[in-house]
Amino acid sequence: MRSLLLVVGVACVAAVVGCGSAASSSSAPAQAPTAASTADRTSPQPSEALHERLVGRWGPTLPRAQARSVALTRWALATPPDEPQFEKMSPTQDERTTFRSLIRLQATEPDSPLLETVRKKLADYDAMLVVITPDEIAFGGDGADRHEPYRIVDARGDTLTIQAGSDRIEVRFLDTDHISMRSDQTLLLTRDVPGGYNAKDLRGELPTGVDALQPEQPGAASSASSPASGDACSEYADCIDKMPQLPGDQPAMLGSSSAIRTWERTPERLRLCASALELARSAGLCP
Repeated sequence: MRSLLLVVGVACVAAVVGCGSAASSSSAPAQAPTAASTADRTSPQPSEALHERLVGRWGPTLPRAQARSVALTRWALATPPDEPQFEKMSPTQDERTTFRSLIRLQATEPDSPLLETVRKKLADYDAMLVVITPDEIAFGGDGADRHEPYRIVDARGDTLTIQAGSDRIEVRFLDTDHISMRSDQTLLLTRDVPGGYNAKDLRGELPTGVDALQPEQPGAASSASSPASGDACSEYADCIDKMPQLPGDQPAMLGSSSAIRTWERTPERLRLCASALELARSAGLCP
């Protein structure tokens, strides 16, 4: 891939040099640019507009219940607790009870094992954030050790293709706050709101095009989740499939479990899966 890009780059340079040589050897006077050509140079290009939308913090799109749990925890552990934002979520009675319990623990037992566990789970979620600047992409949140430079290689319609190292990543904009990111796997990402969570996801409003995460081959998910795999990520994917579902949650939950099943089983990802599985089981979301 890098060799191909090098060849393309050399070809572009050769074309520019060739045009310059022809211009210098010609006796024809230079012509003033037309209005149309001037407009072409000043009008925003599609890639520029998409690039601006791409910059930001992105996190995994969660089913409504999980998204609300992340937001609730962030607001409760903030200094001071962000009660106005919590109320905007129109919390249920159970959510109010959890919110108050976290605030009380933070004030009276800041070093309690339970609160430490909650902080660790929140840190595990933050470690899955994708942070994109105008020229770098980092997987692992703001504290990521590796920031990969990237460049735009194509822009068509609502899709932007970027090259980051040896990886070519196709980014499709589903709406203002949601993208699907496809490389060796496809992930559905939500624009992250530091200290909270995206309001659309808190309301359970899935974007148009959420089917981008559906398995390409029918039955692939079920075969991949066979008990023989037996690792933490496979168990967590099975857990997601068994979680109680609110109206409209099924596409996102199926997409999440399918994506997890395709993950490369690195030690870090296995640790994240085990942590998430433990939290889901402790909350009674799956057996």
